[in-house]
Amino acid sequence: MARVQKGVIENIFKTFQHKCINSYGFVYPKYIAEFILEMRKHEQDSHVLVCGNNGSGKSMTACVIAKLLKDKVNFGEIITDENGKENIDTRHSNVAYAFTRTSELLERFAEMKNDVLWIDEITRYMSYKEHQKTQNIKFMQGIEIARANRVAFISCAKAYGKVDSQYRSGKTQIVIQMFDWFREYNPLGKSYGAVFCAPPVVESEQRFDLDVLKYAHNIQELRNMCETRPSFCGYIYLPDVKDIISEEELDMYKKAKELGIKESMMQFRDVLEKKEAYEEGRKSESQIKKEEEQKEKLKQETRIIEHPCGCKTGKRKNGIVYFESKCGFHSVRPDKTNEILIKHRKEMSDEENQD
Repeated sequence: MARVQKGVIENIFKTFQHKCINSYGFVYPKYIAEFILEMRKHEQDSHVLVCGNNGSGKSMTACVIAKLLKDKVNFGEIITDENGKENIDTRHSNVAYAFTRTSELLERFAEMKNDVLWIDEITRYMSYKEHQKTQNIKFMQGIEIARANRVAFISCAKAYGKVDSQYRSGKTQIVIQMFDWFREYNPLGKSYGAVFCAPPVVESEQRFDLDVLKYAHNIQELRNMCETRPSFCGYIYLPDVKDIISEEELDMYKKAKELGIKESMMQFRDVLEKKEAYEEGRKSESQIKKEEEQKEKLKQETRIIEHPCGCKTGKRKNGIVYFESKCGFHSVRPDKTNEILIKHRKEMSDEENQD
């Protein structure tokens, strides 16, 4: 049988596997970064999915890989409005937080080029419960645009099975299942997990064969199940995130996440309060507040104008000046007011002369 030469994708995949084997089953973060960069260079899907329970270190794992792919990661910008309230601007951020809208994310897919996007909670956009919903379909279409723009993705999820199969099996090349972290110093790293890599050209809903992990009752069982998966490559040990990113970057990430979640909770509270008010047949607090603000705004825009043209009163509203006089009701743009006043005086003078 003739020997078939390896193609580009197979070579990238085999190179990654050999690196893991030669390092005795230790998968260094730079191996994953190099794999993703190679895939991105050839306009292939470049997705890493990091799974794990809250506090297992998945966000920090994503942060480390993002920093290896891009030296200066944009975590967002804190802006302060005229009332002194702090808000987070994430329009040009490399991080899609759990509160980032799908429409905003789709805009980033189109704008980003040769970049990296860290999605803090992928089930917010690609939940297995909403497999055929418009949001999931549009998200997948946006990913195709991002692939052509050579955008690499690092996504986080609490559980592998909670992510839509279109994404976890159709787009993801590497899955990292985080286990735990160390309180005391460990020379290997701060946290650790298992790494899986499936051939990118294989199309299957069970490409990684990780659904079985949900039956594990403890971490030891989880490790045993991981090691028997065909896609298992080895264990990854992550350094302390403080050794990778600056304190300023870490503070920005935490503050942006806190502000965004707070704003998102307040929006949800308003929606819930309106719903409860509607059911009880009353106006909600937010509706009452909004109506008062509109009345105050209208009051500021409308005022009485005194002038010497003989007109009784004048009102200014929405940029228009209204006059009521003997010669009729007139409206005029503010920049034409003087011209109209002169005309008024002339008309009034003519009327007086006739009398």
